Parts: sequence; structure tokens; C-alpha cells
Amino acid sequence: MKLILSTLFSLVMLVGYSYPKLETFEVSERIFYTYFNGMEGQVFLGVSSFSDCSSYIYTVEGWYDLGGDKKRLVGLCRNRELYLYHFEEDYLADKMVFEFYNGGFSWREIDKIINISNYSEKISASHNGNSFEWTWEKGAYSMVLNTFWVQGTSVFEKYTFLILNEDNRINLENIVNLIRPSFKIIGVCKNTKKILLSYSAMPRANACGQCGAGDYDGFIQLDFDEKERLTNVNQVILRSCDDGLYGGETKRSKNKVIYEVQSEDDSTQYKIEIDLKEAVLTKVNL
Repeated sequence: MKLILSTLFSLVMLVGYSYPKLETFEVSERIFYTYFNGMEGQVFLGVSSFSDCSSYIYTVEGWYDLGGDKKRLVGLCRNRELYLYHFEEDYLADKMVFEFYNGGFSWREIDKIINISNYSEKISASHNGNSFEWTWEKGAYSMVLNTFWVQGTSVFEKYTFLILNEDNRINLENIVNLIRPSFKIIGVCKNTKKILLSYSAMPRANACGQCGAGDYDGFIQLDFDEKERLTNVNQVILRSCDDGLYGGETKRSKNKVIYEVQSEDDSTQYKIEIDLKEAVLTKVNL
């Protein structure tokens, strides 16, 4: 029995610590620290619901505490700007969170939230050059809130890390410009220090309209030096509705896959050759 448990433990350790591997996690809650008039405060927000159209628009709910007086907040995050409201009557806050967005987000509803006037207090954060300016409003009074420790205003963030070993990881969001992507490792060559990834992402931030929910898929080859430092990124698109590019697999062998891609008007044609064993991605124009 001890031998079986020891073997199972060894297998779990082997699988759990095999590299490279991908780890993805999402942050949907955030706390901001602030102070004004000599009082320290906190603003806590959590994502309530996402826009059906835009990846950068979602409702939030939480509270703020200034000087020990905690109050409920509801509102909207739009393109990393915050519009937060405190209502004396809870049913008004519930209406904003649960009723306005029950059928999805429309631009009319978003404008209605931003320009709402029947609130008791308002906290907003907007761009001011390279920084964000936070303001608190109540009636005719308005005051700038000073924030610290946490940069930016986004409540929701998604992170995907390529973990090379226990001490070395790469945030893939920092090396490829993709919107809400998902990745998969499809090839690794330790001799040449190359890794192949496939990806699927949103075609654009505004996912409504033509091609809004369309395909945006492709492959990425990452090259590393002997110290596992990233030296090159090679990205090739397989399908993109926005660009009118459509591709599919045409040939497959044990370690190689070939795709052909062309545009709707045939002005662009190329072949993607993938060597899974050597982790090499090659684009050949036709």
C-alpha cells in the first residue's frame, strides 16, 4: 500500500511540476485606498455583469468607507473609467444593477448610467493625462480623492502566464496584443528553446455588429536563449473575420501540420507550416 501511495504521489508531482505550462486566472474584485480631509478610506468593487458588446464595459457593486462610515456603491466601468453612485434608497441601487442591464448593454443604457442625477453621492475616476483623477460629489460639493498603492481603475483583469520553470514565468498579455485570449501549448523543443502556442481571442473590443462574435485564431512561436530569456515572437493569423481571412487544415502527418489561408477577395494567400517536434512556425506566401 505504501508503495502504491508513493508511486501515485510521484506521478502527481511529475504532472504538477512539468514545464512549460500555462496558468490563467481572473481578478474580478479590487480594493482602492484613498484619503481626503485627513481621513483614510477604502473603495471596494466587484464585477456584477459584463456588456454583451464591449469587453471594457461592465457593472460593478461594492462599498466605500471614508472615516468609518461604510456606504453601498453601484455603477459602471467603461473603458477603464469608473462611474459609481450611492443611493439613499436601496431599490434605486438594485434597479441600476439588476434592471438596467437585464437585457444586455445598449449604448442608450450606458449613457443613462453616466448621466444619472438622482444619486446621493457620486465617485468617479477619469483619465487625466497618464494618470487617473478621482472625485467625490455630493450635491454642490466636489472634492478630489487621493488614491495610492493601486494603479489604474480596472476592476476586472485576466492574466495568462507561460511558466518555464519554478523561477521564470512570462505574462503573455504583455507580449501579444489580444483581447481576452485563450492559449494552448502545441509544441515544445527544449534543444532549440522554442515553444509553439495556438490562440483564440475576441476580434475586437466592441464585439457587436458584423464580425463582432467572429473568429480570431492563430499561432505564436516563442524563441528563448540559453538563459530562457525571450528573444523573438512570431505570430501568424489563421482566421480573422475583421480582416476577411479564413484558413483551414489541408495536410497533417505525425509531427507536421499545414494550413492554407486566403482572404475573401483572394488578394492575400499564404500557407502556415507547423513543425510540432521542432516547435517551428513558418508562413509562406502563395
